Amino acid sequence: MPLASIPLASIPLASIPLASIPLASIPLASIPLASIPLASIPLASIDMVAGPLASIPLASINNVQAIVSCTVGAAGCVTLKDAFQSGAIRPEATLGQIASAIPPNTTLGQLAERFPANITFGDLLLALVRRADLPWESIPLARLNLPAVGPITTANLVDFTATFNVEADRPGEPLVLTAELPPGFAAQSITALPTKNGGALASVRTVTPPAAGRGELVTYTFPATEFTGSSRISVPLRVRAGATSGVATITWKLSPTNLNASEVTASSSTAVTEANEPNDLPAAEVLPELKPDTLMTGTFPAGDRNDSFRVVSKGPKGTRNIFYLSQLTIDTDLLVIDSQFQAPLRQGAFRQAQTAALAVPIDPQLRTTGNPPDPQPATDIADSFPDAQIVGRSIKRGNATEIVEVVSDGLPGGYIVQAIPYNGENTDEPYMLRLKQVRPPSADCIPAPSGVGGVQGVPPTAAALAGKSSVILVNRKRMGDIYDADQVELSGGVMAGLEALAAETNGVVVPVDADANVRAAYSVWDGSPCDTDTANGVVRAINSYVDSLFPEGPARSALKSITLVGGDDLVNTGGLT
Repeated sequence: MPLASIPLASIPLASIPLASIPLASIPLASIPLASIPLASIPLASIDMVAGPLASIPLASINNVQAIVSCTVGAAGCVTLKDAFQSGAIRPEATLGQIASAIPPNTTLGQLAERFPANITFGDLLLALVRRADLPWESIPLARLNLPAVGPITTANLVDFTATFNVEADRPGEPLVLTAELPPGFAAQSITALPTKNGGALASVRTVTPPAAGRGELVTYTFPATEFTGSSRISVPLRVRAGATSGVATITWKLSPTNLNASEVTASSSTAVTEANEPNDLPAAEVLPELKPDTLMTGTFPAGDRNDSFRVVSKGPKGTRNIFYLSQLTIDTDLLVIDSQFQAPLRQGAFRQAQTAALAVPIDPQLRTTGNPPDPQPATDIADSFPDAQIVGRSIKRGNATEIVEVVSDGLPGGYIVQAIPYNGENTDEPYMLRLKQVRPPSADCIPAPSGVGGVQGVPPTAAALAGKSSVILVNRKRMGDIYDADQVELSGGVMAGLEALAAETNGVVVPVDADANVRAAYSVWDGSPCDTDTANGVVRAINSYVDSLFPEGPARSALKSITLVGGDDLVNTGGLT
């Protein structure tokens, strides 16, 4: 079984080329210092005799006793420089712990001048970027060397053995056996030694990193003194499978070639099965978990129609769940299903009219010049899930990276993620799937109105509604509560102006606050003004009220436009969920 899931934190990035970036002038105030790797630099390793940190008063640092061991305010314990020179900075204290006390005009260049000499430019650059924000999808899998850092399990370890005979009349020179591993495979530490006629055999093993497009070379050198008669040699080799499935073959080579020895088997093969199987039927199987900040790999061997994964937690409401499906060698699409979903903001015929019909299917493999034709959901994804549960899909043509972003609604449950090859294609080459979760910032919402004095609206009469082609929606009472009620109600005020507009456009003014259900929904929203669910409850109530005034038939068919008066604080248009 090949690799399945690799935590991002375990991948060495030092060998990945990085572009040159002018860092010296970057203000520290623009960097989220407390949440990036730079924060973990030990304070005691930073030269504070001079520089921007030296003069920081210890009294200005939160939880300063976790930073220094001296008595703050006493002689020799007033500034960070004092604590540094007296050796009072605790060894576990880090740069991130004093982030809030660093002067806002401090630049990264000023700070970097005081870092330890063994911190390189590459270290500094990587320390500025969260691992989840690196462009993993554009880094070739071979450069990531996943077999060297992935989890070791009995499922992804494969044992090979080379056996051959050596006769007594051989030259007095070392015997060398070389094994070339399949690309992506990694030799493991020695668990069993080579043997001669069942007993111990002295040898030296070396492992050579792979060349481009090749695998590792594992070389065993046996001294000539080991062979004094006919010998049966057995050489065990344990390797860790890479991300590729199918038949894996090790090529063996014995030298020198003129020795009197029976030819070693030219190759050894074994079947490597796909990771995470079975995971084709999400309703019937326990799916492998796709965790944030983890690289999940898989393949589509013959007979595999899709790969499905589960996301246990969507994150708090407003969390952005971004799914990336990359490193593709065949056209593969991405589907995200939510097991817990909310009702749409509008039900019934109005909603059906807003749903466009699917385009006529065309071959997604069609080659074109310029921009490719739009993908066709009907042909690219054949799923059996109700549309209400599908919260995102990406159906690009060819091997382009598929990306789906879903914002958490905060409800219980998680997601099911499916990678689906187009038209049942198969490949033993790996794809990579990753989930990045971005937690929401602090809410910036509309507070509930505190004023009073507005006049509650009354429902329009049937005669006022008849034959109208436009509707003007207004929350009459809320407008009067928030603003000056006289400016809303008196002659020449807002309501009079709206009535005049309606008369000129064959319209009717509908005070949404005339409906008891709408008023109740506004009351719930005002109790939780930062909650998108309660904001959407207002939208649903208004939609239902309008639908009741204009039932299916000639009255609804005559409508050409609906106008909302005011911002979201008056007539809510729906929150992001």
